[in-house]
Amino acid sequence: MGLFDRFKNKKENTPVILSTQPTEEKKTGRIMQAFSTFWPLNTNAIYTDINRTSRGYLDSPDGLYGNFLNNLYSASPIHGALINLKSMLTAGNGYTIEGAEDLNMSSKIQLNQLTNQFDNLIDNGLVLDYFIHNRVCILVTWNKDNTKIIKLKRINPASVNINTIDGQMEPIDYLYCWNWALFSSKVPVIRYPKFDQSNLKDKTQILMVQYQNPEQRLYSMSTYKGAIKSILTDKESDTHQLAWLKNAMSPSVVISFPFDLDEEEKADLIDGLRSDFTDTENAGKVFTTFSKTRDVLPSITQLAPLDVASGFLDLVDTTTRKICLGHGIDPQIIGLKTAGSLGNADFVYQYNLFNQGQIQPAQQKIQAIFNDFLAINGLSVMLSFRDVDINKLNPSVATDGKVIDTADIVAQEMVQEAIEVETAKSPIQVNDTIRQMSGRENQQMMRIIRQYASGKLNKSQASVLLSTSLGLSEEEITLLLTIEE
Repeated sequence: MGLFDRFKNKKENTPVILSTQPTEEKKTGRIMQAFSTFWPLNTNAIYTDINRTSRGYLDSPDGLYGNFLNNLYSASPIHGALINLKSMLTAGNGYTIEGAEDLNMSSKIQLNQLTNQFDNLIDNGLVLDYFIHNRVCILVTWNKDNTKIIKLKRINPASVNINTIDGQMEPIDYLYCWNWALFSSKVPVIRYPKFDQSNLKDKTQILMVQYQNPEQRLYSMSTYKGAIKSILTDKESDTHQLAWLKNAMSPSVVISFPFDLDEEEKADLIDGLRSDFTDTENAGKVFTTFSKTRDVLPSITQLAPLDVASGFLDLVDTTTRKICLGHGIDPQIIGLKTAGSLGNADFVYQYNLFNQGQIQPAQQKIQAIFNDFLAINGLSVMLSFRDVDINKLNPSVATDGKVIDTADIVAQEMVQEAIEVETAKSPIQVNDTIRQMSGRENQQMMRIIRQYASGKLNKSQASVLLSTSLGLSEEEITLLLTIEE
C-alpha cells in the first residue's frame, strides 16, 4: 500500500484550525452538487482512487452522504420511528455494572464520573448514530499526563471526514466540520488525531468506530441501504398525499378569458385568484364573476382530482413493510399482520429473531466501547445493557413466557364479570371448571349462552350442550342461564 505514502502527514498538536477556503474538487466538480441515491456498481473512483480533497476523503460523490442519512431519519416517519425503536430496545432499559461493589472509594468516584459521561453519550444520540450511520464518533479528552480519560463527547459522524490514511488504509487523523454542506471560510475545520493510547502528546483525539459490511472501503455503509428508495418513497408520500388532499378539496380549474390584459394586470389577476380560491383554507368558496356582455364572460373548466386514495393506502403498506425488512424488523412486531401468520405466537418468535439479530449485536458493540474506556481508567468492572422486558411490549405474553390468545383474555373477562355479578346476588358457589377453560371453550360457552338469550335455543337444549360439550355442572349451568334471563 505504498501508493498512499505520499499522503502521510506529520503529526501536529490538536486542535489545529486549518485553512477553510474551498478548492476545486478533482473528481466531483463543484463542492455542492446533486447527490443521487442510486449508487453505480463501479464505486472504485469514490473510495480507492485516492479521491482526497480539501475536505479529506469523501464518503460519497459530494461528501454529504452522512447529511443525507440524517435527513432521512428526520424526514421519514416510519424510518425514524424504527431507528428510535431499535435505539430504545438497545439502551432504553439502562445498564448494570458488575464488580462495582469491590471498588474502593476513589475508584467508585471515577466510575460514577465515567458512567455520567456514558449517559450523556447515549442521551445525545450515540446509539442513534450507530443505527443511522453504522459508525460512531467520540471526542476523547485525556488528563494532563494522558493516563486517564476525563471527558467524552459524542460527535455526529456526518461531521467527521478521514484526513490521512496509512498503508493499510487505516485513518491517521480526521477533519471535523460541524456541517460540511456549509464548508467555507466562515466555518472552521479542525484536525484531530485518531484515538491512540500511545499518543501522549495530544490531549483531544477522535475515536471513530466503524462496523464492517461488504461495501465498506474507507467508510461503512448504512445497514438499511437496500431500503433507501422505500424510505424516500415514505418521505415523499406525505407531500403527495397533502397535495392530493388540497386538490381534492379545492379542485384545480382552467379559467379562459376572451380578452387580453397587459402583464401587470395579468399578474394582479392571477395573484388575486390564487390568494382567494386556492389551498384547503379556501375550500368551499363561491367563485363569482360579473360581465357586461357574454362576449367577455370567462370560461371556467374544472379539472377532476385524481382518485389515488386506494392506491396510496396500498403504497403505504408496501413501503412500510420494505422499510421494516431493510431494518431487519418483521412487520408483525410493529402491528402489521401477515397472511398465514400465527398471531401472538409469531410475535414472540419474530421478536426473538429481531432481538438476536439486531439489538444484542448493537448492545455488545456499544458496551465494548464503554468497557474499553473503563479498563483504560483502571476500573476492573464490566458494563452490560439490560434487555427490555418483552411482556411490556406485548401484553399477550405471560410472565412464564407462554402466549395468551387475545380471544382467551376477552372471553375469560366476560365470564368472570358474569360470575362476579351473579355471585353477589346468589349463594350458589361456582367451582373452578369455568375458570380453567381454554379460550376456545370459553368462546363456545359464550356462543351457546348468546343463542339461548336470542331464543335460538331453549333452556333444555342449552343445558345439554353446556353439560356434554363443556362438562359444566347443573349449578353452573343454572347460574349461567339465569344471568341471561
